Amino acid sequence: LVWALAAISLVFAGEYLQSRVHLNHDVSYFVHFARWLLEGRELGRDLLDMNLPMAWIVFMPSGLLAHLGVFSEPYAVRLVFWAYFLLSVFLSFRLLSRVAAEERAAAQGWKIAFLVVATLAPGFSFGQREHVCLLFGMPYLAMAVLRARGVEKPGTAEAIAIGVLAGLGFSVKPYFLVVPALIELWLLASLGWKSLFKRPESLALAATVVLYVVAIFAFIPDYLTYTLKLTRSIYWAYDAGDFGGVIERYKDVVQSALCGALIALLTRTWSRLHTVVALAWLGYSISYFVQAKGFVYHAYPVLVCSIVFLGVSFAAGMRKVF
Repeated sequence: LVWALAAISLVFAGEYLQSRVHLNHDVSYFVHFARWLLEGRELGRDLLDMNLPMAWIVFMPSGLLAHLGVFSEPYAVRLVFWAYFLLSVFLSFRLLSRVAAEERAAAQGWKIAFLVVATLAPGFSFGQREHVCLLFGMPYLAMAVLRARGVEKPGTAEAIAIGVLAGLGFSVKPYFLVVPALIELWLLASLGWKSLFKRPESLALAATVVLYVVAIFAFIPDYLTYTLKLTRSIYWAYDAGDFGGVIERYKDVVQSALCGALIALLTRTWSRLHTVVALAWLGYSISYFVQAKGFVYHAYPVLVCSIVFLGVSFAAGMRKVF
């Protein structure tokens, strides 16, 4: 009950902050694009977009609310994304409540840090693809903590739902797949290759990504043969960021992780939670540098993982000291 009240209270605080500013221009475009699709316009004939189709899919609920005239586009986006956040919190916190006794303090730090940074800190990144990926992928990261110590619960249905959700989130941009790749490699190294078949969420994640790619080939082949060629020759050709600026922004968002690492090393409290969050941080860092633009929303996942890592380290360290 306490966590539910905290989450809802922070949602209201976050909504107040978001309601006072315009939506990110990309986010406004995605919801409007989804609305066009719902109105019956066709890709390749009426519409052309270089973004991967998953960007439109995750905005379909917002587009539908706006299309039906229930809410304006900005309010529809905020409503749906706060629903995404609450779903992420519900699934993640259920899993984190099952960690081993010696890891409970670290799990509390994870929860507090995530609640704060995911509600009060999105800013201009709210609704962006990075925001979606973080929300949809967080339950999968929490599940990885349990799997690492051989816990087979929760049930198969819940695990599959978590895997599908993660598959949708990590498919928004191909770079994001580095995160589950690192997690899976760590689990395979820790538990052996046969463990893969005992993890329905991992299989569901992989199946979701594969089906998504197959669907693109089957239903919108022009995206691959025409749109991507345009993207490569135009967008990728000129829109390169200043690498100095890329580094400067990264330095701003990574400081919390460095502080967390120092605390973990000094207090000798490194746990499975530290490892999972650190691997996610590394994956999102790779994604940030591969994109090489230095946009604030590209750095948002690194910021979230850095703060969550600090929360985990601080809470675990405090438990040991006191």
